[in-house]
Amino acid sequence: QMTIPAGTINWLTGLQGDTADVANDSAFTLEKKTLAVGQQFAVGATYRASEQTVPWFAIDGAQDEFYAALMWTGAWSLGFDRTGTGLALTFGLAPMSTTITQPIDGPHVVFGVAAGGLAEAAAALRSYALTGIREGRALTPLVTYNTWFAYGVDIDEASMRAEMQRVAQLGVELFVIDAGWYSGTGVAGPFDFDAGLGGWTPDPARFPNGLKPLTDYAHSLGMKFGIWVEPERTNLSLVGAGGVDEQWLAQMGGSYGSLDAGQVCLASDAARQWLMDRLTGLLDDVQPDYLKWDNNMFINCDRSGHGHGATDGNFAHINGLYTMLSALRDQYPNLLIENVSGGGNRLDIGALRYTDV
Repeated sequence: QMTIPAGTINWLTGLQGDTADVANDSAFTLEKKTLAVGQQFAVGATYRASEQTVPWFAIDGAQDEFYAALMWTGAWSLGFDRTGTGLALTFGLAPMSTTITQPIDGPHVVFGVAAGGLAEAAAALRSYALTGIREGRALTPLVTYNTWFAYGVDIDEASMRAEMQRVAQLGVELFVIDAGWYSGTGVAGPFDFDAGLGGWTPDPARFPNGLKPLTDYAHSLGMKFGIWVEPERTNLSLVGAGGVDEQWLAQMGGSYGSLDAGQVCLASDAARQWLMDRLTGLLDDVQPDYLKWDNNMFINCDRSGHGHGATDGNFAHINGLYTMLSALRDQYPNLLIENVSGGGNRLDIGALRYTDV
C-alpha cells in the first residue's frame, strides 16, 4: 500500500480466453487510464495471474516513470484511488483468509522509478528480472519446432524421426514433442489430448523404445529436445488404480469443474510427492533439455483435507506449484522450463524465478 504522485496509469490486458488468436485482438494490449479526483480503478485475477490482466503497471510522471509488478502466479488484486494528494494504491493477494501454522511467504512486489518514460521503466524492470530474480540466468530464445500445430496427437517414433531430420536442415534449435505421447489419446480426433491425460508412460504402440531415443536423435542432429507435460490435471478415467488418488482432486462447490478431467490440488503434500515421483522418473528416463509445463484448467479448491480452508485454496495451490518448480530447478539446473497455461494465463514476473519461456 502506498500513495504516489498522480499520473496516467499504464496497464496490460491478459490472455482473456484460452488462446491468443486473431478473434481476440485485445489480448496483451497496452492500455492507459487517467483518473479524476474521487475516481477509483481496480483490476486483478480470480484464478490465474494473467487471465484478464498482467500483474504489472506503470505511472507516467513529469520526468520519470514509477513501475511495479507482482511476483505471484495466482489470484491477485490491484486498486487505485485518486485522491487530492495523488494515487493511493493497494497491490497484492485477492481477498482471502488462511490459518498460519508455520512461517509462510506471500507474494512480493517489485517496484521502482526510472528517469524517462515507459520504455526506460520496462528496461529497468527487465534488468532487475535478469540480475535479481533470475540471478544472472539468461533468457535465450531458441528457434523451436513444436509438433502440436502440425500433428496434434498423431505422432509416433518414425514420423518424429523424419520430422526431426527435415527441421534440423531448416535451422531449428529445439524440437518439442507436445501432448499425446502417452497412451489413450485421440479418442475424439487428432487434437484430443485429454483422453489418456494423467498417464506418465509413453505409448508402447507408437513409441516402443520410449522417448529417450528421440532425445539422442535430436542431439545427433545438433538440436535440443523437449517434452510436454500437464502435471496438475488428469482425465477422470485414470483416477485411482495406480493413478492420482481421487482425494487429491480439487473441488469448488463440490464440483471438479469438468465432466472429463480433474485438477490435482498441489496444496496436498501427498499429491505433490506423487507427481514429483512421476515427473522426475520421466525426466530421468527421457533426459530432455526442455520441459513444457502446461495448465489448461484451473479452479480455486475449497475441498477439505488438503491443508487449506474455504478461501485460500488458490494461495495454497500456487505455493505448492512453486515448491515443485523450485525442486525441479534444484535437481535439474540445466533444464529449460516453459511456463504455458492455455497459452498465457499464468504470466507474472515471479514465474521467471523458475521458468525460462
